[in-house]
Amino acid sequence: MAARDQRDDALALLLETVRRARSVGASDIEAEAAILAGHLAIESRDLATAGRMLAVARAWSPGYYRTQALAQAVQAAETGGNGLN
Repeated sequence: MAARDQRDDALALLLETVRRARSVGASDIEAEAAILAGHLAIESRDLATAGRMLAVARAWSPGYYRTQALAQAVQAAETGGNGLN
């Protein structure tokens, strides 16, 4: 239970970081925070949030290896895998 609470708190902080980075035009920080948030969302089985964070990362750099890793993790989670490669 404590680990889940910590993960949820971390996800909330990362989502706030994404919002703040977007508001000041720091797209690289926005994307990096989105990638981390996407992975945490997958761990929490929140695939809607993971998908939104993937879209943010793809808007910044679809070919970036970390964006591609998140895309694979989201796809694995959607198809029944754990997405934690």
